[in-house]
Amino acid sequence: TQERAAAEEVAEGASAALSTANGATFPGLDVSGSAQDFSQMVERAEHVEAEEWDEGRIPPGEELSRILIYSHSLPPWVDGVSTRFTAHLKLLKQYGHRAHVCTIEEELDADVRRSVDAVDHLTSTCFFWYPAKRFPHMSLANLTKIWNACRTLKPEVMHVTLCPSVPMFFICACLLNIPMIMSIHTDSVTLLNKCKQPWWVVLLCRFLEPLGSYLVDATYTVSRSYGSILKQRGLRCIDIAWGGTINRKIFNPKRAEEGNWREVLTFGHPDQFIMAFAGRISPEKDITFLVELHKLFRERGVWLALVGDGPQAEELSKLHGEENKFYFKPGFLNHDDLAQLYASVDCCVSASTFETFGYTAIEAMACGTPFLGPRAQGYRDTVQHNKGGYLFDAKDITSAAHYLELIIEEKAELFPIERVLSNTDEFTAEACVKRTLAAYEVAKESRHTNSLILSYVKAVVLFIPRVFMALCCLPIMFCFMLLMEVPVWYDQCCTYKKALMIKLGLHREVKKSKFEQEVSERGAPVSKKAASTLVRAVHRPGN
Repeated sequence: TQERAAAEEVAEGASAALSTANGATFPGLDVSGSAQDFSQMVERAEHVEAEEWDEGRIPPGEELSRILIYSHSLPPWVDGVSTRFTAHLKLLKQYGHRAHVCTIEEELDADVRRSVDAVDHLTSTCFFWYPAKRFPHMSLANLTKIWNACRTLKPEVMHVTLCPSVPMFFICACLLNIPMIMSIHTDSVTLLNKCKQPWWVVLLCRFLEPLGSYLVDATYTVSRSYGSILKQRGLRCIDIAWGGTINRKIFNPKRAEEGNWREVLTFGHPDQFIMAFAGRISPEKDITFLVELHKLFRERGVWLALVGDGPQAEELSKLHGEENKFYFKPGFLNHDDLAQLYASVDCCVSASTFETFGYTAIEAMACGTPFLGPRAQGYRDTVQHNKGGYLFDAKDITSAAHYLELIIEEKAELFPIERVLSNTDEFTAEACVKRTLAAYEVAKESRHTNSLILSYVKAVVLFIPRVFMALCCLPIMFCFMLLMEVPVWYDQCCTYKKALMIKLGLHREVKKSKFEQEVSERGAPVSKKAASTLVRAVHRPGN
């Protein structure tokens, strides 16, 4: 009797403690009176902990990590990379990991700051050959900041995004014996080709990407389809894809009840069919394909709405008007407005063939709206054909028109909201962080091995080769510095020369070469501190 009373008291106390700690009781559990009930409760608690780990939670006793992270995109910059890293840093903090961030953003978002232990700001400049991107200066000052961050944090792993600044991080990883993993988010080769950059710039990119993948301990990317492409180009890529995540508090079908987007996008004809594109309005997105596709259906009351900004904005804004059934006012939307638009339109579309993942697709589907895009790269991983939308043959307008016709005529039957939403079930922040932590372990094992003794032996034996490799990275740093800075220096020299000639009265206007014109056009965004340039723009909540 005494043992039974003691068991009841322990069970009652344990149940109360667990309820207090977790904010909820365990459903279906009776703790009303026996030691057997108490055992059942413990087993149930262990089962719940196991379920939480299945969702990405770190189980009790899991070793926590110190992680140094560099990303060329963090809020207030808004793009897929920024979204992915924001969710990643938040969950690392939630699970007890320590993260130290190196960033080029001078006004880093407050939520990101709260998710990390420390922040180092690296000075940056726009990349002349693609001014939509900003990268850290290849300078000793930035190298010193990275070195000091490594010495202070003593990270167990270093995570960097692929960009020209990788050699600076590699030098520190080599000399301090830190496992280094590189994530690739952008198809730079295809992007530079589509932007018609010089052949030698594209060739240099094709050479340096594989080289970087062999220097670091592990390389991974955001989708399996893009990982296959990188392997074909000679990169060493592990079989883990980061994936993507959706903020379902923002992107959900209920957002259609907010705002009056159908009236706005159709100039007062909300009952007509609307297809929408959101993103950079630039040549690499193949928006002219969407314009041609729209012309085939315009007479049937189908509208095309574009949301975004970029180099083609001025040209395409001329089509804006009720007579063309075309809506486009250059400018980006914040996430709340974008979610309302996604949930309000009938179909979201894209013709881009170089998306490594496709955030616009999963955000649209999370709002219950089917997506129509090309069967290329990341879209093959994010959109299930006949479930979340349709994938047409890339650059084939006949194929695109066929599937758009099906959506127009039978959307309600083919793509009920529940069916479209089910396409996004796997895109959770927990799943993403779980995969990335697994990638970190691959990098650690590659650097240190599983044996502590062998790890020390390996560190001693490879110290001299690693120092040599670090020294070899110095000329690579210098080459990248020239690639990024020489056009800017050239522009500045031309400006000083012109000012001097005017002052001496010797100046005369001459026609600029094509290169001089390009440098002058791109010189302005290079000198800006804001992360907004010709092709890529920042839109903060509330803007």
